Amino acid sequence: MGFLNELKQDLHTAYKNYLQAYSNLLELRMVDTNTLELKTVAGFINYKLCRLMFQLSLPRDAIAQFRKHTELFKNRIGPKDLAFEHHAWISKQYVLQGLPAVQTQHPGFYYQQAAQYCSDRKEACIELCKNVTTYPEPDPLAGWDQMEFYGQRPWRPGKLSAEPPDPEREKLGIQTLQYLEKHQVNHSMLIISLLGSAISQFKTYRCPRMRRHLVVQMAEEYYVSHDYGKALTLLTHMLWDYRSDKWWQLHTTILSRALDCAYLSANINDYVVLSLEALGPSSQLSGDQKTRIYNNVMKVLKKIAPEGDVDVVEDELKHAQELWNKAVAAEPFSVAVDMNNMTACVESKARFTEAQYKADQPVQIEVFIRCLDVTQSSHNYVRSYVLDILRFTSPSTRLAGQLREYILESFVSSISGFLTDQPVRNVGLFMASTDEIPLKLQLSEVQRSNVGLNELLEHYRPSPKNMPDFENVRPLSATEIVPRDSKLELVVAHDAPALLGEWYPIKIHLENKEEHSVTNILICVNLQTGGEDPSIEQATQLCADFSGESAALPLQIDVTDLVKESKQEKCFSLRAHRVGNRNVSIKVTYTLTLERENQKLDVLCVKEQTVMVPVVKPFDITAKFFSVKFEPIAKAFAKEPFIVMPYVSCVSPFPLVIQDSCVELSQQVEAVDPELVSQLRNLKLKTGETGADVFCVNVRESSEQPIALGVYTLKWHREGSSVLVTSSSVTMPTVRVEGTPLYVEMFQPAHGWVRTPMAVSYHIHNHTTRLLELELSMEASDAFMFAGHKQLQLRILPESVHKLDYNLYPLLSGLVALPRLRLTISERSDFAVHQAQLVEMLDRSLPTHVFVMPQGKGNPLPVQVAA
Repeated sequence: MGFLNELKQDLHTAYKNYLQAYSNLLELRMVDTNTLELKTVAGFINYKLCRLMFQLSLPRDAIAQFRKHTELFKNRIGPKDLAFEHHAWISKQYVLQGLPAVQTQHPGFYYQQAAQYCSDRKEACIELCKNVTTYPEPDPLAGWDQMEFYGQRPWRPGKLSAEPPDPEREKLGIQTLQYLEKHQVNHSMLIISLLGSAISQFKTYRCPRMRRHLVVQMAEEYYVSHDYGKALTLLTHMLWDYRSDKWWQLHTTILSRALDCAYLSANINDYVVLSLEALGPSSQLSGDQKTRIYNNVMKVLKKIAPEGDVDVVEDELKHAQELWNKAVAAEPFSVAVDMNNMTACVESKARFTEAQYKADQPVQIEVFIRCLDVTQSSHNYVRSYVLDILRFTSPSTRLAGQLREYILESFVSSISGFLTDQPVRNVGLFMASTDEIPLKLQLSEVQRSNVGLNELLEHYRPSPKNMPDFENVRPLSATEIVPRDSKLELVVAHDAPALLGEWYPIKIHLENKEEHSVTNILICVNLQTGGEDPSIEQATQLCADFSGESAALPLQIDVTDLVKESKQEKCFSLRAHRVGNRNVSIKVTYTLTLERENQKLDVLCVKEQTVMVPVVKPFDITAKFFSVKFEPIAKAFAKEPFIVMPYVSCVSPFPLVIQDSCVELSQQVEAVDPELVSQLRNLKLKTGETGADVFCVNVRESSEQPIALGVYTLKWHREGSSVLVTSSSVTMPTVRVEGTPLYVEMFQPAHGWVRTPMAVSYHIHNHTTRLLELELSMEASDAFMFAGHKQLQLRILPESVHKLDYNLYPLLSGLVALPRLRLTISERSDFAVHQAQLVEMLDRSLPTHVFVMPQGKGNPLPVQVAA
């Protein structure tokens, strides 16, 4: 019923049914003949119960049910001769309980417990099945796959009595199960698989110590199953962890087992590395064990197979001896040992005698080597000391549990550059004699330089002795290699300040005042970034010549060799796109050949100078807007011309010559004149002077947003220097453009004459898409008589122009007022145009006065009248 309700997704009812079935099962009497059947069914029901409890969000109840289940059946082993079956069953129960983690229980512990019961199964199998050698005939397990119920025996199917019906047949069946358990079950692989699952869970939920413990157990199981390679791999990984935690007793135990694995697998490199660590001070092996390990290492170096541990099985020792004989007789090779990752039996420290050396000074290093070999025997060592640019080698010596000091001296011969904070990278010891396997011990000074000296005692020295205390050697593991003092004279000449946007020339004068010729001269020009403007490099360009092509930073300039007392000049240009100071670093590197200790030494020398170049603006450019009557305006109107006047003020400390100017109009703007001519061409401006340019434009369409008119460009250069013409561009200010339905344009002569007719023409533009009906009136003036319409009804078609011609007859001379034109909206028009708009349009479009000249004597001027 529980299974049926589970299929129907009725989990609560299914849970109740399974719980009732489990309670009924516990009421049955358990005897040896039905133990396996009852435990099989109980395991299935318990799994279903726990699974449903987790789905019903009852994890505590599920864990309690599982604990109750294991406590009930933990001691119900069944037949004593089949105890391994009980351990296998209970191990399976823990595997099935390894569900996802909850706050109350970790799944890794279930897999760990399953592995423990699997180990008990292995021990029970070894004890109970050791005398079983043959498989009984006929087969008692025949027909086991056709049994009606789970957990029943094939040799007595369906029998429920407490006593077996046939004791002899029962004995043969038990012997069959023991034979299969002994020969067909790989217990080690089962244990390793369960330990791997537990390790995975502990790693996922960050339990490092439990993970290490189980990894050691897994390695032990690999060792028992004679898979020494995998056991060695796991143990060497665990050595790192226990070494870093300084658990020396555990570390020694794991180290001993790893050493046995390396011996049984004939792994020469790992065997030597582990042996050297076993001889170290942190190892807690006895003196006899260390002596045996040391003798084995010496045998390996002499290509002789080492001796194994007395605790190893004799058959495995024989097999290992065969592997060692093949390994040492193979092709010659060397063994490299990184002594920094272990507690080594040989320690070293190295320090510089000075914190800074110049390139032509000898570098001295003190090297201290201490051997902690408990055997007090000696061996040949060849020492080498390596820096990034130095390498020392000293002759062979013998070390036997003592401290040695060496002072090494050499010159820096590299000319590739200078390094700050130059460290001693490592000290190498080579253990080797003739016909032996070379052993290289690599001791790094980076991690060991500060070991053993308290920071508070760093400035105190121990009392003087013949040999300093190794633990209290004051570290100085890094030095600074700096250039020698250069005698090359470097002079930088320039005419500050630089102007924004121009190619600014900077001259470099070199003079050789060294005692010898200098070669491989290279000038590197770079910008010093940082400070107030870290992005100054992106706003600055450098050029090696006057071609105007920017070069990548740093700029490199080659210079020919200079003999003694010779001179040379080089020039480069700088262009800045933003005002401010530029710190230009000029570094000259060259090679000088010196003689030291009867040998020639090429030394790289450096001469460096920093020049500050201030950058200022050459011009201040502003622009103003005017109407066609040269009245200042704050806004423009679509399709009505207006005047743009750029003002160029010279703020440079030097006179500047404007070669030309131009304007690039935007798409919405067009020029009124067919050609724009610069008013500033070939104009020279001094500091504080201002020049004005002018051009007339109109905007095609109105816009809600201000419209950018375009870009104004000046081409200029310093007075007296026209090698490169600088082009400076600025964006003109925006203007607000509004729409207007009408525009009236008046054409008149520049001036008139008294009592001489003058022709005047009015063009009325309809910018709308509708018919406009207007009433025109011309007001009378005391200064003029005119011929033309005084009042007129106008009808102007969409997007068209209406022309009106008038003849004016001046009566007075001087600046006189013109007759005033008036426009009003016709009463019949339905177009929404306000009268105030028309008045404003006429006031800004039409001139109000004209200058009338008096009549001159002599022949009268020809009369011009409108057609």
